[in-house]
Amino acid sequence: MNICILGWYGTETMGDIAILDGLLRVISTYREKTTVSLGSLFPFFSERTLLEEETVFSKSAPDVKMLVFDVKDRKETERYITASDLVVMGGGPLMDIEEVFLIDYCFAYAHRKGIPTIIAGCGIGPLNNKEYRDIVGNTLSNSTIISFRDEFSAKLARDYYPDLNNDLLVLGDPAIISMEEYTMHQKQSEYAVISLREYPSTCYGVDGIQNEIELIRFIDKMAEAYEEVYLVAMNMFFAGGDDRYYMEKLRVKCRRKNIKVIHHSFNLAELYMFISGAKCAFGMRYHSVVMQTILNGNNYIYDYTDPLTGKIPGFINSLDDNGHFYKDRYINIHTDGNDSFADSAVDVLSRNRRYIYKKTDMISGYELAFKKAVGRDVGSGE
Repeated sequence: MNICILGWYGTETMGDIAILDGLLRVISTYREKTTVSLGSLFPFFSERTLLEEETVFSKSAPDVKMLVFDVKDRKETERYITASDLVVMGGGPLMDIEEVFLIDYCFAYAHRKGIPTIIAGCGIGPLNNKEYRDIVGNTLSNSTIISFRDEFSAKLARDYYPDLNNDLLVLGDPAIISMEEYTMHQKQSEYAVISLREYPSTCYGVDGIQNEIELIRFIDKMAEAYEEVYLVAMNMFFAGGDDRYYMEKLRVKCRRKNIKVIHHSFNLAELYMFISGAKCAFGMRYHSVVMQTILNGNNYIYDYTDPLTGKIPGFINSLDDNGHFYKDRYINIHTDGNDSFADSAVDVLSRNRRYIYKKTDMISGYELAFKKAVGRDVGSGE
């Protein structure tokens, strides 16, 4: 069997890699001997990812063969899609970025060829630009199966596209499948993990991080409370916004010497173990929040997304207690603005209380979705 996976690969964050690992686990469960072709915006970078994650992916899907192609090359992309039995949009956001045109073209081409397609645990938005909103609507209409990562995304899609015939499923973020396989109870050491990014103001509508001074004060106070504070990047490639540049900028403004930016790359298993072994964690990027919640539990959330429809509130809402545990472990820069949080965040983390994450059966839902997609006509909406 041949499966083509598309997404934001070639600029992949550690979260994108976790999504891919989760999908590989689904594919291996569904059909062991499979060839996966990965559409990449920068193939050399995705090739490096496959090398770095070789031991992780071989454990997740030992009989799945992987290769990379240039999704910006139309002829090459058409060749790989034509040879596929299934085309998958492998997680991530469908939002106001130019690359959604590539995804739309691929899904439309697969639709014309009668090849089934799946939206696999994507989010929706921000979609403030009508042109992008229309393009995403076209992509959804050419999808055999549509699954979102949370209820917030499914509701937004229903609001945006009331005439869409397809069922809108909520099967969850495939990255969680990867993380759940690595949940562990190990002894925590006296270090803290902090994962930040430079605020993407063009997409999320606030002019930069409003409380950068407070962030610096928080990092300093954490360095006072813990033996080591590690600033850990989720993205390490310029095209996706290398987090290390921003975190180094913050580090040099801090007073204490036990604050370190980790410049070398982790594979997924190493990153999961590092987060799990920390006394506490503080996250900003969506997948850093998800990893810290599932793998550590003594974490604080710094949210830059919309408080009502954003991906981070969507994840918190999906937890068993609807995020009740995180009510005093959360700040949103849209609603809280320049509020001071450093003292309260350090205090709540020092109590060392941990959210107890309960595993899901997400992989079964995705396996069933893959079976249904391949077993019926594209665009039937059944």
